[in-house]
Order: sequence, then structure tokens, then C-alpha cells
Amino acid sequence: MRFGGSGIPSFNKGEQLTVKVYTTSQMADTDYVAFHWARNTFGFHRVPFVLESQTGMGPFERVYTKTFSIYQNHLTGCFNSFISASTHESLYNDDPSKFASDEVGIPYKILN
Repeated sequence: MRFGGSGIPSFNKGEQLTVKVYTTSQMADTDYVAFHWARNTFGFHRVPFVLESQTGMGPFERVYTKTFSIYQNHLTGCFNSFISASTHESLYNDDPSKFASDEVGIPYKILN
């Protein structure tokens, strides 16, 4: 809760940022990419990314983007979140051999 140090992304309230996620998949179905954070007073805690581009014929190289605005009521301090990327097969198929999912944790600071 009280981590510090250099290299942790820091943002001000009202600031806007764009995050890009690059995935590689053998499956033709698009992946599901989402940003997750602690639930706030409105109950929201997950938003999907939008598929920006796709290249390849298997493996498929995909780029997902999401633009965020740090809302003015965000608390000041240190927080954590994560980005998840899962294939369609991982979510809608019972075969465990088709499971493919990645998660990356992201600590961040809100300065003022």
C-alpha cells in the first residue's frame, strides 16, 4: 500500500492516457482484453479495450487500445490494477488444452 520508488507511472487528476496492448494468437477469433481495477463507488471495475488492427494469417498479430481519463474525484495515492488478455476459446470452450490467458499487473500513483 505504501510502495514508492522510481519507474511507477504517475498521473494527475484529469490527465488522459492511451494504453496499447499487443497480442499474438493462433485463433481467428479476436481476443478479449480488459483493464481491471478496484471497484469504485459506482461499481465499475473493468473496461474492455478496442481492437485497433490485426495482421497475419495465423499467427494473428493484434493491437488493442484504450484511452483513459483520470477522473477528478480519484483519490490521491498509490493504487494497483491489471490488464488481462484471453482468447475466445479460453472463455467459451471447456477444453483445458485451448486455454490461453495473460495478465500484467500495473501499480500507479495519482499525484493531485
